[in-house]
Amino acid sequence: MKVSYPDLIGILSATEGLSLVPGGEERSMTRFCGESYRGYPCFKYTLPEGYDADCVSEICALQIIACKDAITVSAEGHGVLSVYPPGAKMSTAKFVLKGGFGLVRKCGFKILGRLTSYENYCVGMMKRHIDANTWYIANLAVDPLYQNRGLARKMLDPFFDYFDEIGSSAYLETHSASKVPFYEHFGFELVETGKLPGTDVTHYGMLRTPKR
Repeated sequence: MKVSYPDLIGILSATEGLSLVPGGEERSMTRFCGESYRGYPCFKYTLPEGYDADCVSEICALQIIACKDAITVSAEGHGVLSVYPPGAKMSTAKFVLKGGFGLVRKCGFKILGRLTSYENYCVGMMKRHIDANTWYIANLAVDPLYQNRGLARKMLDPFFDYFDEIGSSAYLETHSASKVPFYEHFGFELVETGKLPGTDVTHYGMLRTPKR
């Protein structure tokens, strides 16, 4: 399902401080994700052998690589946002072939099972709240050294303006209670909470409907 969005690509390309992440540069643009997500609750579940920043950065890169339709932008080289268009899917086979085996060697065999279980749980919740025109915010991260400088807003706002213009919603999940009001500030509403399988980690599903 390769679908192009020339209007959106044009908007993103024209936004000062933003650049589209081309194929082959996913790992360099997610290099800081491991530090950005340090302490993030869901990785207690997906990384059973303990937190590893390099593994987290690799997971973030593979999430982009394994979804051929992902639209990914960088903010000044210090922030990254990856968004899946409606109907886009991440290929588990491509995830494994492009680096999943390396994750197994570094982080243990259990990681693939945990990632699959996590994905199934996320998709199950998401399907209860989205429609055929919903975009998915797959990953948002800012280098800790460059946080609180507006880079997240710089990346998110052009997407949301476009979604409002075409009448599309957006969905995301977070596992940090402190992030819920952050996303509410962008117009998201909390639509469901749950617990990751066999854990006390809270999963927050959030939906943003068009504002026009």
